[in-house]
Amino acid sequence: MQLIIYPSFKFHSPEKLKNWHQVYTKRISIIVIPLMFGQLITSGILIIQDATSTNILKMLMIVLVWALTFSIFVPLHKQIANAEDTAMIARKLVKKNWSRTLVWTIIFVLGLMDFFKPYQS
Repeated sequence: MQLIIYPSFKFHSPEKLKNWHQVYTKRISIIVIPLMFGQLITSGILIIQDATSTNILKMLMIVLVWALTFSIFVPLHKQIANAEDTAMIARKLVKKNWSRTLVWTIIFVLGLMDFFKPYQS
């Protein structure tokens, strides 16, 4: 998303991007929505089973990703759907999405650390 999809938006005319964006958002939603819910559910289960500071931190970061998604990215995607200044919005998506990329990377690293913890002696 960060390095390929969002930057590619600037190569479309506003009208073509509006049409492509409709197709893109439907297709990516089929992948992203179940993954986000799965991440939220599994994190909740982990906290119920083992409320470690790492599990709580991961849940807080997942909630942060959801908050960023619905407060920043959904409105930006709606602007693209309305064919508003798409070049500027594409730049905003790339710039602002680094925050989600960073949070998701930290969640991933914390998960890896938990995964490999039993192998550390």
